[in-house]
Amino acid sequence: MRRSMRWTGFADELEGRALLSTGGGVWSNPAVQADLAKIQADQKTLQTDFKTLAPTLQKDQQAIQAAIKDALANDPGVKSAQTTLTNDEATAKTTLQNDLKALTSASSASARLAALKLYFGDLASTAKTIAADAKAVQSAINAAPGVQAAEAQLKTDEAPIADDGSALAADYTQLAKDIRAALAGPASSPAAKTGHRG
Repeated sequence: MRRSMRWTGFADELEGRALLSTGGGVWSNPAVQADLAKIQADQKTLQTDFKTLAPTLQKDQQAIQAAIKDALANDPGVKSAQTTLTNDEATAKTTLQNDLKALTSASSASARLAALKLYFGDLASTAKTIAADAKAVQSAINAAPGVQAAEAQLKTDEAPIADDGSALAADYTQLAKDIRAALAGPASSPAAKTGHRG
């Protein structure tokens, strides 16, 4: 639906530009009229497919969420990655707390500077580790068989909408091409360029 709205806006923009340039004459061009008729038909198809498939796609999304929840609870790879993340988060918390204690208890400017450098170094290091752990958890979830099956089902069920979107994209590309040709008119023909009137 968003694609349809975006492409409709694109058509409106093209129409506005053409009307400013030609006073509306370009829209009487047979090729342009055929393009607009095809766009209208394909938009209707997209809207119909979206409405028809909406309940199925909603169920597919729910199935994906259920599969992710199951993977977090039962998949060995996901559980292992999640455990690593949890342990590294706990280690990071302890490390940073100790760094802050060292910073607040420093008795000299040089000691405070050293403690501050250590704190920021550990902060950057632990953030990098936790980010990598979180990425590993997501990768493990994506690799879980149940999640892959649910996502594959969604891809299959939404294929008609993707096809409709591709058709509309092609329609608007053709419309832009035919508008440019109509705007160029006879002046772009070889005979016009040589001044030959036939």
